[in-house]
Amino acid sequence: MKASHKRLLRQVAEMAEEGKFGESIKAAREEYSQLPIGIATLLKCANDAYKKKEGINEDIVHMRDLFTQLIIVTYREAARVDPQVALALVHSLIADYPGISESCLAPQFCTLTQAALGFREMAESTNRSLMWQQMLRLVLAYNEFLNALLGFMIPCLRCAQEQQPDPGIFSMPYRSRLDQVSSITGGEKGAFYLFNRLGKPSIRNAIAHGTIWLDSEAAKVYYTDGSRQKREYQIDLIEFGCLGLSGSHLGEPYLAAIAAIAVMEDGSDLAKNLLPAHLVRVFRFKKGKA
Repeated sequence: MKASHKRLLRQVAEMAEEGKFGESIKAAREEYSQLPIGIATLLKCANDAYKKKEGINEDIVHMRDLFTQLIIVTYREAARVDPQVALALVHSLIADYPGISESCLAPQFCTLTQAALGFREMAESTNRSLMWQQMLRLVLAYNEFLNALLGFMIPCLRCAQEQQPDPGIFSMPYRSRLDQVSSITGGEKGAFYLFNRLGKPSIRNAIAHGTIWLDSEAAKVYYTDGSRQKREYQIDLIEFGCLGLSGSHLGEPYLAAIAAIAVMEDGSDLAKNLLPAHLVRVFRFKKGKA
C-alpha cells in the first residue's frame, strides 16, 4: 500500500474523530487497536457491519447485506476460474489492479467516508443550503466509489462467464461499466440489480459539471446531461435523498465483504465459524447444491 494512501486513510479517521460522532469513532478505534493485526481484526470488521445500528431501517439493512453478498459472490465465482483476478478484488482498497496504476479504491473510499459522515452530521440541520451541498457531495462520492469498484468487479464477473477479463474496463466511462454489469448479470431482473438502481452516471456527471439544481418549492431536482446535445431531467427530492442515504452505507459492507473473504480463505475453522453464518454459506455455495 502506498504511503500516501496510508496517510489518507489515517487522516480520514482523525478528522472523523473531531465530528459529531467523534466519541463513538474513538471508542471503535481503541477497540481495534487492541486486536492483533490479521484475522482477529478482519473478523471484527465483518461482524461489526452486522451489529444492529440505531436509526437504520430494514430496507437499508437489507441493502447493506445484499451489497456484501454480491461482492463475496463475485469473488467466489472468479476464484474458481482465475484466483489472481479474484485476489485483486480483495486487495482493491490498498492495491492497484495489476498493470493499472492509481486504480486502488483508497481515495474514493476515503471521500465516500468523509461525505457520509458529513451527511449524517448535517441530518438535523435547518440550513437547507448546507444540506443540499452535502447531499450533492455524497451522491457524487458514492457514484465515484461504485465506478472504481466496478473496475475490479467486472473482470471477476467476466471470468465467471468464461470471458477474458479485459483490464481495458479501467479506461471505460462509468455508464459503460454499469452497462457491462447489467449485460453480464441480467440487468434489473438479475441478482446484481442493486448496481442498476444505485448507479446514476447522468446525475454524477451533472454534479461534477455543476449542471444540477434544486427547486425546493416543487421538491424536485433538475439536471442536464449529454456530451453533444444536453437534455434536462428531473427527480423527486425525496428519491434523490434516498439515493444519498443508500450510498452513504456502501463503505462498511464493502469492508465487511473483503474481510469475510479473507477470513474464509486464511482463517482457522474457529474464525470461520464466528462469521455471520449466512456469509459462510454464500462463500461455500456450489452450483447445483443448496
